[in-house]
Amino acid sequence: MCINIISEPIYECYQLLIDFAFKKSKRFLFHIPDGLRVDNSVLSLFNEMKKHLIERIPSSSFSHTEYTRGEVYVFQCNDETNLIIRNRVTGLFDWRLPKLPEDLSFINENDDVWFGTISHEHMVWITECNDTEKEYLASIIDIDFKMQ
Repeated sequence: MCINIISEPIYECYQLLIDFAFKKSKRFLFHIPDGLRVDNSVLSLFNEMKKHLIERIPSSSFSHTEYTRGEVYVFQCNDETNLIIRNRVTGLFDWRLPKLPEDLSFINENDDVWFGTISHEHMVWITECNDTEKEYLASIIDIDFKMQ
């Protein structure tokens, strides 16, 4: 089952969604496509989180999504990175080049992306969510779910 979130989570809704994702995940990632301009703010963010970087791999060898050429940066989910991610922007789709890395996504224990975004297309989906989690999200976050 896949849940598409119809409207962008912003402000407090964004922060609550990020808190939820960090509690459910051990790792999160960003994608930097080849050939696109990257501002110093991206490098600054990665420098701020460098001690939490798990791996940096070519996106072509990252089997969990269908990224274009570029690199995937995988980071640890912990209290410090949670604060950075939840407070850096005001909305989920703010994660876009050239100012910030793209496509904030979260990885489960099976190394699958369970919460994914395509920021520049304003797309977000969740592939793992039990009924209790769906009720929790619907009760505290002002977003619409479209079931597929």
